[in-house]
Amino acid sequence: MIRDKAIGGRLVQGLRTKYFPKSRINQGLIGVGPWVNILLLALMFVLLGSRLVVQSGYTVDLPEHGSQIGVKPALLAVVKHFSEAGGRAAAERVFFNDDSFVIGNQKQMEALRDRIREAAQAEDDASILLFSDKEISNDTLVRVFHVLREAGIESVSLAVSED
Repeated sequence: MIRDKAIGGRLVQGLRTKYFPKSRINQGLIGVGPWVNILLLALMFVLLGSRLVVQSGYTVDLPEHGSQIGVKPALLAVVKHFSEAGGRAAAERVFFNDDSFVIGNQKQMEALRDRIREAAQAEDDASILLFSDKEISNDTLVRVFHVLREAGIESVSLAVSED
């Protein structure tokens, strides 16, 4: 048996009748809600996207047995921090083969790179022992590591002074 039913001014025929409410839920401000959520999420990703970028850096493989193992590097460099004395500004220097290089000076860093490259070519093993003062910042060490990488050094052993 086929039923006919008039709902909301419409004639519906068939075994099933549909419900046509007078006010639809998706009309008005409630229907805009999901779109506002999507817009806010997109805005958050755009604003915070720069903080989610992976920063470049160096991978450091730590020794398995601790710091008691002796290292016989081919080259030796010393990084030292000099504090203010007599009105002079604080400076950080690298000492290599009886020469001193100021870390903030680009020309001296290029000269250090060239000197290390020459010394590394004379040796079979391109490794260096970098002896550092405990007051040296990580930024300074990264700068020195960058110069060593440009010079062709493959292995760096880092020793830190306890004084």
